[in-house]
Amino acid sequence: MMVRTCALLSILLLPLSVLGATLRADDSLSIKDVVQGNAYLAGAEIEITAPLPADLLATATLIRVFSQVAGDVLIAGGTVSIDGDVLGDARIVAGQIEVTRSIAGEFAALARHIHTESLLQEVRVAGGTVELLGGASGPVTVYGNKVTLGGKYTENVRVVAADSITILEGTQMAGTFEYNAPQEAVLPEGTAVVGGVKYIGSSSFLPTPEEAQAFAIAGFGIYFVVRIVAGMLAVGLLVGLFPAFSNMLVKETTRISLRHGISLFVLGFALLIGVPFLTLFLAVSVV
Repeated sequence: MMVRTCALLSILLLPLSVLGATLRADDSLSIKDVVQGNAYLAGAEIEITAPLPADLLATATLIRVFSQVAGDVLIAGGTVSIDGDVLGDARIVAGQIEVTRSIAGEFAALARHIHTESLLQEVRVAGGTVELLGGASGPVTVYGNKVTLGGKYTENVRVVAADSITILEGTQMAGTFEYNAPQEAVLPEGTAVVGGVKYIGSSSFLPTPEEAQAFAIAGFGIYFVVRIVAGMLAVGLLVGLFPAFSNMLVKETTRISLRHGISLFVLGFALLIGVPFLTLFLAVSVV
C-alpha cells in the first residue's frame, strides 16, 4: 500500500502523503468512530460526530460538523454547518454557511449566506447576506450585499456592502469601523466604536491595482490548494477502490527509462506548476 500510494503521488506530482489518513467516499457518510490522521471525505451528505485529531478536507451537498476539529478545515459544499470547535483555520466555499462554535484560527469564507454566532478570530468573508453576530478578536474584512454586525470586536472592522449595513444594539468595536455602503449605517443606542467611524460612501467597487494583485495572488493560492486536495482525494480513492489498476499503473510507470521518466516529470511539472504560475504572472503584469 505504501509503495503504491507513494508512486501514484509521484506520478501526479503531489508532494503530500495520504498515508495514515482517513479516506472515505459515499452517498451518505456518518463519521461516528475515532479516525486516524487527516480526514478526507466526499459524498452527498456528511455528518461528523467523532472528534477529528487533525485536518478535515471535505466536499458534499450537505456537511454538518458536530465535533471538535484539532487541525484546519477546508470544505466545499452546498450547505455547511460548523457546530464543533475548530482549533485551526477554517476555509469554506458553499451556498450557505452557519458557524455556532469558535474557530481558533482564520475564518475565510465565500457563500450566498454566511451566519456566525460564536466569537471568531481573524475574519475574511464575502457573500450575499453576511451575519456576524458573535464578534471577533482579530481584524475583520467583509464584502457582501447585506451585512449585519453584532457582538464585540477587538480590532479594526472593514465592510464593503452593496446594499445595506445593520449594526445590532450593544455592538462594541475597540478598533476603527470603516465601511463603504450606499447609505450611512445607523449606530443604535449602546453601540461603541472606540477607534472611530470612517464612512467612505458609495464609492466604486472596482478594486485598486494593489487590491487586484492581492486578489490574483489569493485566487491562485486557493486554486492551487484545491487542485492539490482534489488530486489527493483522487489518489486515495484510486488506491482504495481500484487496487489492481493502481498496481498495474505503478508497474508500468516503473518500467520506463530514467530519461523518459524525467521528461514526463518535467512535462507534468510544467502543466501543474508552470502554467498556473505563468497565468498568475500575466494577470498581475496586466493589472
